[in-house]
Amino acid sequence: MKKKLLAIFLSFGMVLCFAACGNQQPVPDVEDDSEPVSGGWTVNEDLAELELSGSEADNFAAALESYEENVGDVADLKPISLMATMKDSGTSYVYLCKSEDGLSTLSFTTDENDKVGCVAVSDFDIADYTEDNDPIIDDGEISWEINEDQPADISEEMQAIFDKPTADFTGSDITPIALLGTQVVAGTNYAFLCVGKTVTAEPVTNMQVVTIYVDPDGNAEINSICNLDMTRY
Repeated sequence: MKKKLLAIFLSFGMVLCFAACGNQQPVPDVEDDSEPVSGGWTVNEDLAELELSGSEADNFAAALESYEENVGDVADLKPISLMATMKDSGTSYVYLCKSEDGLSTLSFTTDENDKVGCVAVSDFDIADYTEDNDPIIDDGEISWEINEDQPADISEEMQAIFDKPTADFTGSDITPIALLGTQVVAGTNYAFLCVGKTVTAEPVTNMQVVTIYVDPDGNAEINSICNLDMTRY
């Protein structure tokens, strides 16, 4: 199968939001070499494994507490990656997290006094970020198995799987920061959360879900690359 860049529409998951949050906007379809789709957001390019401390840890905990108080649901979320931030009068954050039911995003704002304001939790379904019509990507009958270990702790074996089809990839540099899950088909699909930066005079950086297919003989290829639109969350 030829390597290809696939753009998809990101379907809306269940979004629970309170406080003075604006309406979620439809997500445009994008290509890997497109203009930034962050809508004012700055993609986090820190590739080190996420370790919250100090005010970051306090704000994350305060956001969960505020969500539970206002919505009534307990959000037992463990941060995997700080995907992006946006600075205005305060700062907005989008985290990808592991939850009891799979993957979720936690977004919240802080004001100039570092007080947590609007908080939203959204389901993050890997199937929303892959190509539905590709025969290698299952049509939903075989679900994705979420990585229950430490997603950001990419083993040497998983790094080798990622490196095999991306070593000669041109147009952008793609760096994996977490293994989100796997799907067993006629072979195995692997979904990685990545930071992609175009190799251009003015580099464009996007947070991406990159799907790699490994056939039964061990041959690996990029099956899809989907840019994440931070305005979605």
